[in-house]
Amino acid sequence: MPFEDDTYAPRTVQTLQSQIEAELRAEFGQDIDLTESSTFTTLAEVVATVTNQNQEQSLQDVYEAAFLSTATGDDLEKVVAIVGLQRRAATHATGVERFTAGGKVESDYTIQTGTTVQTAGSEPIEFETTEPTTLQLYDDFEDTDLSEYSGNTADVSVTSGTAYNGVQSLQLAAQAGSHIYNNNLVRQQGSRTHVHLRPLSGTEPIYTFGVSELDQTDYYQVVLDETAQEARLEVVVGGSVSSVLDTTSLTVTAQEYHEIEVDWQTTNDIDVTVYDDTGDTTLGTLSATDDTYTRGYVGYKSGDGTDTKQFDFSTTSATSANIRAVQGGIIGNVGPNTIVNTPTPPAGVNEVTNPYPTGDPDFDDTDQVTFASGRVAESDEALRERAQDAVSQGGDATADALVSALINDVSGVSSVTLYENKTDIDNTGSGGLPPHSFEAVVFGGENDDVAEAIFETKAVTARDYSGVNGTSVTETVVADSNQQQWDIEFSRPAKLDVDMTIDIVVDDTYVGDDEIRDQLTQVIGGTLSNQSEVVGLGVGEDVIVDQLKDTVVGDENGVIALDNSVDGSPFTTTPAITTVDGIDVIDVGANEVAQTDATDASITLNTRTQ
Repeated sequence: MPFEDDTYAPRTVQTLQSQIEAELRAEFGQDIDLTESSTFTTLAEVVATVTNQNQEQSLQDVYEAAFLSTATGDDLEKVVAIVGLQRRAATHATGVERFTAGGKVESDYTIQTGTTVQTAGSEPIEFETTEPTTLQLYDDFEDTDLSEYSGNTADVSVTSGTAYNGVQSLQLAAQAGSHIYNNNLVRQQGSRTHVHLRPLSGTEPIYTFGVSELDQTDYYQVVLDETAQEARLEVVVGGSVSSVLDTTSLTVTAQEYHEIEVDWQTTNDIDVTVYDDTGDTTLGTLSATDDTYTRGYVGYKSGDGTDTKQFDFSTTSATSANIRAVQGGIIGNVGPNTIVNTPTPPAGVNEVTNPYPTGDPDFDDTDQVTFASGRVAESDEALRERAQDAVSQGGDATADALVSALINDVSGVSSVTLYENKTDIDNTGSGGLPPHSFEAVVFGGENDDVAEAIFETKAVTARDYSGVNGTSVTETVVADSNQQQWDIEFSRPAKLDVDMTIDIVVDDTYVGDDEIRDQLTQVIGGTLSNQSEVVGLGVGEDVIVDQLKDTVVGDENGVIALDNSVDGSPFTTTPAITTVDGIDVIDVGANEVAQTDATDASITLNTRTQ
């Protein structure tokens, strides 16, 4: 093969023709007719041209495909795979979309997962919701049923004659601190809600929201104080006011309804507007930015023991859902209030918009997860540079270089903890590391990819070791240079097996036991019902019990509630539930990772049909 500057140089048509003509002379004699018009010359020219355009070009492509500096596209991906790298795929931008009704809704309207919203224009950018959300009528009390409420239920009743809307309204007794809340109704940031309060002289009716699912004495409250002629937005912790976020003076008229509108945004902003009984006149506003609570139940409370309080028509006019760009790349990073169309408007929705720019990491979604920025797939140039860095840093032998290689260059690796013994002291007798060794505890990624990254990065004199702080793994790596085989050791985090027994009440839309088991496994991590593995929580991440409960209970699953009628403990786990920082969790050690299994008896579901 002809080469120039270490690059394959395709032979030109003229060079090939000269070589063919030389062969013809050698075969047929020096007096063969190779004049311009001869048949032999024409044939030599044709063969030379075809060879140049096919064989020579193919040889050049094959040669260049084999080297990091010249390979492109799929060929480059195959080359970098040798050092354990993969091209980084395009990422899809995420954000939040707000769905607004024409007014306060009088019935429920659900926006399903997968609802399409898009920007305006002839070539719109499409997004899809990644979770369901509902424009919900919380309660108008017309059915007089208070069975879904908890708290001081003995102090509450439904009365008729002085309702804001319809005939019935909720009445709380003259009992200071009496509080009820709907523990089947979880409200989270991104919604706009309304409730109507009727104070009597000298009373303080209170609307509560964000009532903690872990401790129902923690919540926000809006106080309508007839005596002080003011409204207050307060944080309640352990049943007592811990801080007053805002106060406004306004006219509170006894024996008339006042509308409280709360706009609770995913930016932790809380805007409260107080209207008169018509809902047309603004009496006062409150505003604050606070992240004490981000979700919880809604409720109603008596702030005094002077007289009864009435509440009616508790509802919503806006709700939010997380969205994801259909197409990966920077095209999904759009400005605020640009995603304003929906091809098939959901029932009850009057308008849609994105309050915040999608893909902007300065914002969080309804689950308090930072927006993912849309990025294009990694270019050939960037992939080539990353591969060159990975190879060149192999001799660096620093902890940072090793962790960087595992985290950045090995697909699926989400956590690395590195333990080192740089001394001459052998600590194996006390359960530690041998001299001049390290142990990498790696979560995620394929074993061979992890071993390859360690082999390419570690110093020749540094000993890889395993089994001290995790489960030992040994993988054989073949050196590219001389095909010598090396056994590389590293550790996997110890698995903490999580078992659950859950008693639930279901209706005829119940999705089935396998689906619920899979949903729980996707949260924790482990084996799905189809035998595939899924990564859930990271190393040392505690399992938050209320997140598991929220995963199970909901209209989308056909699960009405946890069933307390069996033994009073509808959600039990092994290991047992403990309380850490006031939150019920399954405690996971620093070098452990929680796992469960949807294929065996790890998750037991006891169902009762309502």
